[in-house]
Amino acid sequence: MDRGTLNLWMGIALIVSVTLNLAARTAKTRPNFEYFPNMARTVRYNPFEENSNFADGATLRAPVPGTIPRGTKRLADVNPFSPTDSDAVARGTAVFTNFCQPCHGADAKGVGPVVRHGFAPPPPLSRTQTQEKTDAQLFQVVTEGVQTMPGYGPQLSQEDRWKVILHVRSFRR
Repeated sequence: MDRGTLNLWMGIALIVSVTLNLAARTAKTRPNFEYFPNMARTVRYNPFEENSNFADGATLRAPVPGTIPRGTKRLADVNPFSPTDSDAVARGTAVFTNFCQPCHGADAKGVGPVVRHGFAPPPPLSRTQTQEKTDAQLFQVVTEGVQTMPGYGPQLSQEDRWKVILHVRSFRR
């Protein structure tokens, strides 16, 4: 087979493969063919729904004996530290200075150095909505963050988060 014939057959093969490739592409508004649709859309049971797959008919299963619980523990609803504990208040002030003051400012009015560089100001910590929150709600905000505020759960120990709330409470009007 000479070089010209080989090039002709290669050109034909290329045209056929491109044509088949384009033909295989269907309209983007229409779903493609699924070989095993049950793998993508399985039957989902709600936890308290009846389920014929189990002898007792319940969907929600008890954990296997000896299962180690994972995730988070329930947090205390009240601050375990007292506002009269001067060491706890001092530590809360130090934590606030290091982690909160760049955005909230030293007086917690929401005009820290970060805000002066163009970032959105946080709300003043002395406002009624903040001070009416329970200690547990403030703990959750410090831990998980809210809106543009990042969560400090990974950076601060649980004790330090409770202690910084003591300092936040000192900004009452």
